[in-house]
Amino acid sequence: MTTIEQTHHIEIDTIESPPRFVARCTDHQTQAMTAGFGHDDAARRFTCDPSGQRFIICSDDGADPVLTDLGGLRHSVRRWIENSHYSDVEALKYFRWSAAAPHLQALTIALTHPSEYDEHDYAHPRYAVLTDAGEHIAEVICRIDGRA
Repeated sequence: MTTIEQTHHIEIDTIESPPRFVARCTDHQTQAMTAGFGHDDAARRFTCDPSGQRFIICSDDGADPVLTDLGGLRHSVRRWIENSHYSDVEALKYFRWSAAAPHLQALTIALTHPSEYDEHDYAHPRYAVLTDAGEHIAEVICRIDGRA
């Protein structure tokens, strides 16, 4: 059973300066690496991952790579897919980092469940984040606005 299939008791901590919010799971003593701009945003960015996996997000524009956790990876993938439907956005590269060699494993994003636009002109396609060897890392459900 993965932690996504379990019940979690999530609390949101407020950090005063600068104002931001960080989610944590009191059952598994895990905390998000990525802060949110509000309570709801912090909760959306958080995924409880007791294994403590770390991921690296890179862009081709020469910006510094970003180290994140599973919640940050899911948030980045979702945001990139949703934004790519509305404008030309730079492709990002995703890697899983591990202490064992090889230290970086390339990740791929695959559409697993396409979605039709509903009566409100939204589609909710589902994507899988996988290693090159086919190991499943995460599911990401996007919200695509057909009116944009």
